[in-house]
Amino acid sequence: MNLIKYIKYVLLILIIFVFFLIYKILFDENEVLILTNNNPIKEQPINPPEMKDPEITPCVYSLWNENTPCQSTEDLLNARKEKKGFFTIRYATFENYKDAQLHIKKLKTLNEINKLRLEIETIQQEKSIRIKKGDTLSRIAALYGVSIDDLAFFNSIKDPSRITLNQKLLIPMKEKHRIISINIDGYKEAKKICDILIDNQFTCLIKSQ
Repeated sequence: MNLIKYIKYVLLILIIFVFFLIYKILFDENEVLILTNNNPIKEQPINPPEMKDPEITPCVYSLWNENTPCQSTEDLLNARKEKKGFFTIRYATFENYKDAQLHIKKLKTLNEINKLRLEIETIQQEKSIRIKKGDTLSRIAALYGVSIDDLAFFNSIKDPSRITLNQKLLIPMKEKHRIISINIDGYKEAKKICDILIDNQFTCLIKSQ
């Protein structure tokens, strides 16, 4: 009998506890969040970290600044100021994108360069040739390491077996990746940066925008 009373007592406590939890969820105003409109909830972080463009997504928004536009690397490169007095600094050119990324890390070891924004610009390469006697599209494709289909498509050739003497052909080459900084204000500032780079065994070229 004592055991039955004990079980009843435990069950009663459990039932009271369950009712208490239900009441807490349904009626405790301090725990229930009621949205009065459709605006998103925003938090202002105390010490926000630096936001960097991710490599695998086309753009990035700031999570705490609602006025931040979505920008891709291509958008940033298109922000060149096309007017007199602004310059682009070219640091180095690579055939492999990862090599360019590695070189940026080396460049950023210099304090003066670390303050600048470094971008990787992808360059589409092509070579122009003229058809000589005895040339065929397959021979030219093999010579330059491209496929016949790509060569025909690149030059709008419908029949790869029909090319003419002295015909101009554009050969698509591998992309190259160039590290640059844009919108350097004034030649003196650009030259000062280049001098630092050259003194530290880096290459540098100043290009007017």
